[in-house]
Amino acid sequence: MRSLEIQKLIDTVENTYGSITLYGSQEIEQHGTCFMLEGISATFSVLTLEGKLPAEKYDIQIEEQPPNHYIYNLEECVLDDFIQIIEHYKKPIMEWP
Repeated sequence: MRSLEIQKLIDTVENTYGSITLYGSQEIEQHGTCFMLEGISATFSVLTLEGKLPAEKYDIQIEEQPPNHYIYNLEECVLDDFIQIIEHYKKPIMEWP
């Protein structure tokens, strides 16, 4: 069962961008998830490092899709910042940071 932190992040992302598609992840994972969003050519990995991160902080990794290499990594990211990061990746690939 997902931790409250991971479920909160998923709920916020889905309320903002629509349904996620799990990618290499399962709903039963407690402390992390990996997903894609329609129209964005990247995967978003979000972890709480087995619950060791402070409340409402996440370890974020973003990888190109199809997988090639990680293009973004941020430890101890807060949810609002993660939503802003997603905004950058909604843009055409040539405009990605």
